[in-house]
Amino acid sequence: MLFQRRYLLLLLSILILVAITYFFSDLVTYIVGAWVLALIGTPIKKIILSTTRLHKLKGGNVIASILTLLIFMSFIIIILTIFIPILGEQFNVLTTVDYNKIATTLQAPLASVEAYLKKIGFLQDSASLLQEISIQIKNILVPAEVTVFFSSIVNTIASIGIAIGSILFIGFFFIRDQGLFESSIRSFVPDKYEEAITKAISDIGTMLSRYFGGLIIQSCSIWLIISTTLSIMGFHNAWLIGFFAGMVNIVPYLGPWIGAGFGVLMTITANVDMDFTTQILPMLIQMAAVFGITQLIDNFLISPMVFSNRVIAHPLEIFIVVLLGAKIGGLVGMIIAIPMYTILRVLAGVFLIEFKVVQRITAGIRKATETSPADQGQTGDISTK
Repeated sequence: MLFQRRYLLLLLSILILVAITYFFSDLVTYIVGAWVLALIGTPIKKIILSTTRLHKLKGGNVIASILTLLIFMSFIIIILTIFIPILGEQFNVLTTVDYNKIATTLQAPLASVEAYLKKIGFLQDSASLLQEISIQIKNILVPAEVTVFFSSIVNTIASIGIAIGSILFIGFFFIRDQGLFESSIRSFVPDKYEEAITKAISDIGTMLSRYFGGLIIQSCSIWLIISTTLSIMGFHNAWLIGFFAGMVNIVPYLGPWIGAGFGVLMTITANVDMDFTTQILPMLIQMAAVFGITQLIDNFLISPMVFSNRVIAHPLEIFIVVLLGAKIGGLVGMIIAIPMYTILRVLAGVFLIEFKVVQRITAGIRKATETSPADQGQTGDISTK
């Protein structure tokens, strides 16, 4: 009876959590984002306190928290200062580009592709691949469509700005008052589950801080590798292409392809007056080589070093989780699939540890969190019976 009641309460809690997330999605996003910011920022605050005399001052904790946020804000300002002029320049290029020149530039290679597709029966003899692509390019790159596209980007940036401001404001209190988020969650939990939820939150914080820290290292590494290499090779907008590639790399599996596609688009639109076969094609081959080598470096060097002890899941396990995320939430689902799976595994490891399947999928997490600084003084699994 107690066993059934326990899982009934757990199911009810999950349903309430899902309902709150659905009806107050923006607020929940800001709070979770602020918590993640605090997970990353708290170690920075501790470094500031330990390397300065602020820990001796009465308001040293507040000052260190403000300095931590200033570090994050400085990074955002630097990024905007670098890339807003580049985006403005690219906007002017796209609004004045002659789509007929793009179609002419791509005429020779597309004719070869069209002939091959007709040969294998993939394309009808009466169909014209060049004409269809020319129409699509015309529809996409006309000034009105480009203006609408960039207007949507401006609206998105405004929404992101509101989100960043909210996350920074909430994150300040999470960084200043360490444990504020955890204590807020515990206030909604019955006393007999308080110790268990405390361990769950601590373990989730440990795993997510590792994951997001690794994600930042990975994205910055790809950004610097691609940007530096393309810049040395003389590519226009090399730093914009590299930055975009680093940012979209957070999308599992699809990210590198999206980044490469963006690089190809920027290269073609910036060099429409050049001959495709003798000038543009070699540039595209060079760019493909840069992205390919960078991906190999990421797969065999960066990712194993950064994520080997952070995600603690089998590659096939991650692949299946990402596919499920894509099925449920599309691109956003793919991005949040691994963090959500990590959270669910931690919760299962605390509340459902008596099941054999849970013991198997959470063995690595339990070992990692038991030896982490966040869990010093806590050993074993907490019973909630």
